[in-house]
Amino acid sequence: MYLIETIIFSALMASINYLYYPLSFLFIGDAANPYQILSICMSVRYGSMKGFFSFLIIIASGLTAGAACGNINKIFDNDTYYLVFSILLTSHIAGQIKDHQDYQYNNLKNSHEKLSSEFEKYALNCLMLEDANKELTKKIVTRFQSLSTVYEAAKKLETLEYEKLFPAVLQILESHINIKSSAIYLKEGEQLILKSSAGKNPESFERRVAVSSDRLFSSALKIKKTLSLLDNILLADSILSKEDFEKYVIVSPLIFNDQIYGIIAVKELPFDNFNDTSVRMVSMIAEWAGMCLNKINNFTQIESEVPLDNKLKCYKPDHLKQLIKSELYKAMRYRLELSICKITIKNHDIIPENNKTSVYFSIGYIIKNSIREIDIYGACMQSGCFIIILPVTDIKGANILLSRLIPEINNFKIMPGGDNEELHFEAEAHSLFEAISEEEIQMIPFERLNEESNNMYKKIISNIKI
Repeated sequence: MYLIETIIFSALMASINYLYYPLSFLFIGDAANPYQILSICMSVRYGSMKGFFSFLIIIASGLTAGAACGNINKIFDNDTYYLVFSILLTSHIAGQIKDHQDYQYNNLKNSHEKLSSEFEKYALNCLMLEDANKELTKKIVTRFQSLSTVYEAAKKLETLEYEKLFPAVLQILESHINIKSSAIYLKEGEQLILKSSAGKNPESFERRVAVSSDRLFSSALKIKKTLSLLDNILLADSILSKEDFEKYVIVSPLIFNDQIYGIIAVKELPFDNFNDTSVRMVSMIAEWAGMCLNKINNFTQIESEVPLDNKLKCYKPDHLKQLIKSELYKAMRYRLELSICKITIKNHDIIPENNKTSVYFSIGYIIKNSIREIDIYGACMQSGCFIIILPVTDIKGANILLSRLIPEINNFKIMPGGDNEELHFEAEAHSLFEAISEEEIQMIPFERLNEESNNMYKKIISNIKI
């Protein structure tokens, strides 16, 4: 390929030399020599070795053109020797720089592949250790069947995610009390919603139960204590009848600080294991689960108030909107330029759910290293886009940023699904002074500035569609 390029461009320059500048032998004396520029470009593009062969072809074509113009007597002049040596030297230096760059790139690539291989090996070791840890934990739990070991196991299983908490609670019930069928319901208004079930026939549990329609559930939530068929049999003054325990033998509310979160319902357990100790253990696990639910709710509330996304290390969409509104107001008040850029992943639906965080973090890292310290950016994974706020920047500056940023992201060739399908991006930029002129802003009274700023905010938000 490099030979074809060299021959074509050399022939073109030789033709120009022959037809239009017959008296200028090899363009000697010109400030910018075309033959030298072409030789340097080929060396920069293909390296020193191929650059040398290109140099030979270029010089040969130039000398041929000179000879055809009748300047053959100038071939052995000192100026000719100086030009040829100058072209050779500069081309060689450019080629050496290219070779060094390729060498460094290959070293970096090999290091990356080595690190990736080691990471996969460590990840496999981590999975093996986790499996071994689970087996060891199971052996420890099954060895010590007592209230104290249940409590310790429950404390170790605390988590800040609903999806992990509910199965963990049901697993403790199954492994320590030998419960054959159980479920957890969360209270939403006057409804109990099934969140997790375990044991035999988990699909037999109702997905949604009205509190008022189930006397057993409503009674447990009302008195805020565990109810069981065993208490109903032993206590003469029980508020429930045997018919109320037709579906469940133990029901324990999930409560913390008088706040009712839901209920644990036990449908089946062995007869020889249905005793007062089992009821107390279910009550204790329900109390622990209520404490964990309270922690999760508090954590979720605190996390929602934090402006930065802890996983992506950038602003969340809601806080990003507030920042846009704030920056708009400042820009309108002090007559400053302001631009807002949006980078959209056109095929973001191909990103696997378990890989989404790492993909967005990688793109966000590229953006972070491409913008200034005063610039602000955030991500919206639901709509598959990134928003960049550029204070004191006009639309021209915003477009310059995007023209650099999009190729930079594309260079990484992100393939989240592992099926050779790359992500595709599109970008758009909006400027404050596109929507309203500086003269119009100056005409706005100060008392109406906030109102006009809010109107402009709504307009921009509708355009970028966060």
